[in-house]
Amino acid sequence: MKSYPTYNDLEKCEDEPIAFYPKIQRHGCVLILDRTLQIKQVSTNTEDIISIAAEDLLNVLIKKIVDEATFKKMEQWLHTDVEFQYLTVNFGGKDCIVAPKKTKEGLVLDIELADKNWDEDIFQQKLLRSFKTFFSAPTLSELLVKASIEIRQLIGFDRVMIYQFDKDWNGHIVSESRNSDLESWLGLHYPARDVPKNARDLFQKMGVRSLSNVTEEYAKMVPKLHPDTGELTNLGNSQLRGSSPFHIEYLTNMGVAATLNCAIIHNHKLWGLIAGHHYTPKKVGYLKRQSCQLLAEMFSSQISIKISGQTFEGIERMSSVRQKLMDSINSTGSILDGLTAYKVTGKDLVDCSDFIVGFDTQISSVSNTLPDSVLQRLVLELFREFPDQDCIVLDSLLDYCPWMVDYVNDVSGVLLFKVSKRSSVDYMLWLRPEKLKEVNWGGEPTKKSLEAEKSIRLSPRKSFDKWVEKVKHTSESWTPDEISISESLVEDVRNIIVTKFTEVNLLNRQLSDLNRELESFSYSVSHDLRGPLRGIDGFAQILIEDYGEILDDYGKESLDTIIKSCAKMNELMDDILGYSGIAKLDRIDQYHNVANICNNIVKEGNFKGEFPNTTLTIQDNIPDIYGDKSMIYQLFSNLLTNAFKYSSKVAHPEVNVGYKMEGDAPIYHIKDNGIGFNPDYATKIFGVFTRLVKEEYKGTGVGLAIAQRVVLKHNGQIWANGALGKGAIFKFRFGD
Repeated sequence: MKSYPTYNDLEKCEDEPIAFYPKIQRHGCVLILDRTLQIKQVSTNTEDIISIAAEDLLNVLIKKIVDEATFKKMEQWLHTDVEFQYLTVNFGGKDCIVAPKKTKEGLVLDIELADKNWDEDIFQQKLLRSFKTFFSAPTLSELLVKASIEIRQLIGFDRVMIYQFDKDWNGHIVSESRNSDLESWLGLHYPARDVPKNARDLFQKMGVRSLSNVTEEYAKMVPKLHPDTGELTNLGNSQLRGSSPFHIEYLTNMGVAATLNCAIIHNHKLWGLIAGHHYTPKKVGYLKRQSCQLLAEMFSSQISIKISGQTFEGIERMSSVRQKLMDSINSTGSILDGLTAYKVTGKDLVDCSDFIVGFDTQISSVSNTLPDSVLQRLVLELFREFPDQDCIVLDSLLDYCPWMVDYVNDVSGVLLFKVSKRSSVDYMLWLRPEKLKEVNWGGEPTKKSLEAEKSIRLSPRKSFDKWVEKVKHTSESWTPDEISISESLVEDVRNIIVTKFTEVNLLNRQLSDLNRELESFSYSVSHDLRGPLRGIDGFAQILIEDYGEILDDYGKESLDTIIKSCAKMNELMDDILGYSGIAKLDRIDQYHNVANICNNIVKEGNFKGEFPNTTLTIQDNIPDIYGDKSMIYQLFSNLLTNAFKYSSKVAHPEVNVGYKMEGDAPIYHIKDNGIGFNPDYATKIFGVFTRLVKEEYKGTGVGLAIAQRVVLKHNGQIWANGALGKGAIFKFRFGD
């Protein structure tokens, strides 16, 4: 960026690169150093702060203007990862605070005159008092009130507000301390554009930001562009950086002359701001700003503690309801009755107007809010509107289903979970009624007034009078805790469906137990054989190396046979362990690019070197496959290895990877033109140690068994077609 852009439209405010604004507040100066600690840029007001003219500083090493101890600290810090706070340096008899920040080019030095009235002991006592006040607040609302009072007393501003962001980044003043002659702004809301994303990001990064005089003319950076980069310097980490013209105009319209803002962080996200306004210019010194940041961090931790406490109480209550619901299902043997027919129902889990369960073509509702035909249409349309979402969360149903307008009083919010991904008849649904509410805005949030004297661009609004918005057709928002506990209930029900309600599942569990015992046995045998096998191989190698010259041909041939047998046994045990290990793996499902997987297998397995004559084709636009990455890799690896291996001896070997859609799901295939197989053995070839060829083709007979196990692990099917001398094709698809 070689020049700072000028925007004519307020809507572009979020795009403004405010970190590169090349102007500096006059209560301090800025020096830009390269990695040799040579001064490359300065603000034009250096003479006012450190008594050295800007032109006399350019291209000078910093060691020329600071003492040796300060220089060594800067030099040492530049090459370490330790965060640096500040130094006190005397320039021409004036004590200054120097706060360095690292950049990829070197250092940015913020320099301010030290506050002569600063008494560290007194201020520390004030901080300790504020900490104790925060700790003693029993609730979040009381904490917010006390925080605005304490911080205003600390910095002496006319007004201090606690400003909380909602999920759309609109702001809400939840606490305020002010001079008695000022109008209260408590409870007002402000649109997200008042604190755009670029500003929010810098607040979260810096922690504290102060403007001492909104109306003063800023100092400029000279040269304007960094000599080494030829671009504007990023001043995003400088607390002395000037503010965007948009923001200055906004503050001027409010009548504000000085500000101090501290970030409030909760769960690593910007929760809100401590916003201080003063109506005459007011400088807050560096040390006091740092103390305010510390206070804000302490306040943030207390917010997290209070929110966590409230959350825990809610989760504890909801967990108790969830357990009672599960007890009802287990005692009755019915999902529908257990959730809707007794004293405690799914409606008691979260605050709602109705709870409905759809399962196996049956529907049960607690409050019968909607007629069956309307309910069935609503669920079907939501499934179609959100085909890939297991959970559908809406606060304003009319945005998606305007035909529901006749029912909006009772149904404005929806929380729907799909019990089955494929079926629209298995679901759990919570409904919320419309909640009419009034939102008090600090000025109309949608109003865009033209700047009268220029009529060129949209300007920051000049009116901050209370403007009341009446919100209709919207429910109370579903909280993350409500969504989470509801999802847990759905998971419980899914588990019951899978594990308790069919005889097949009981048989499957018994079969699973048997398989686990067999897998454990095979794993143990394979693992325990490793030691003796290594011994046999090792002693055979020793005999070859040490006594090979005195052995006859038969002896050498015998040892060679032993070594090859050991290698084959090792390969066999690797395959057995791989086969057994699949059952122990937990699936981590994601979408994966089939073409990339196949190409990686061919590359990593050196297929081109081993099978140079084979042509591999992968069908265009082959769909991504959804499943566990490592298992999918094993599946394709074994199928591709077989295809390349068993086609390698024909004249023009070809391997094809492709698919065909069946309904909404793809059926993948891997096809070769090799030796094929007798179709009578189409199912037998997936058995462990089953080989239909002689020793001219290497292998252990476990590869296809591993492939089948991977597919079954994904609730899918795999099958093969082929004929002797006419190649083979292996097809598979994954289930839910």
